[in-house]
Amino acid sequence: MIEVSRVSKVYASPAGPVSVLQDLDLTVAPSETVAIVGPSGSGKTTLLNLLGAIDRPTAGTITMDGVDLGGLDADAAARFRNRTIGFIFQLHHLLPQCTILENVLVPRLAGGWDEDNTAVRARATSLLEQVGLAHRLTHRPWQLSGGEQLRVAIARALINRPKVILADEPTGSLDPATGERIADLLLRTNEGAHVALIVVTHNPGLARRMQRTYRLEGGRLVS
Repeated sequence: MIEVSRVSKVYASPAGPVSVLQDLDLTVAPSETVAIVGPSGSGKTTLLNLLGAIDRPTAGTITMDGVDLGGLDADAAARFRNRTIGFIFQLHHLLPQCTILENVLVPRLAGGWDEDNTAVRARATSLLEQVGLAHRLTHRPWQLSGGEQLRVAIARALINRPKVILADEPTGSLDPATGERIADLLLRTNEGAHVALIVVTHNPGLARRMQRTYRLEGGRLVS
């Protein structure tokens, strides 16, 4: 499903180039679950952005579902993300003018999917029920706690039935019980829909539930 080969990422800065990732390799099979841990600033979010075709590597190649992400222009990358990847951002990026239900529907509407609106709304409602927010469908993001906003972001990431889920600290702002419920939901989705799951986390309990764990050190992944 995913093959990362000799990927490096270097950012320009006034003090000179800053190397974040160096000759990094990673292979993820369909339905596999992977945790990436490491200290703040080690490049974990940078790696997720590269895997999600939000950013481009300075060197190396990333292939996902048979597609070379480096060969996509901006429009093609956006279409690929919408059809293939469910991204759970650490900053949730919910639309404040939209209800919770509408926020979950945004990726489906933006992607131009040909599907009955009633069926899409039913799926969005079901996802919000699974994350414990069935009673908040008409509320706006600013009426929810940070943890509740994260749960909306998770439901939104799942609405398009992605082949890959990229999750940046999906349980970071949740209480332990809710965090366990979210981990259960992600793993059920992984098993039931054969979705590859890559999780960046500081939560050792969540990392232990993944099939493989890597630590990002010195710009490289250490098993």
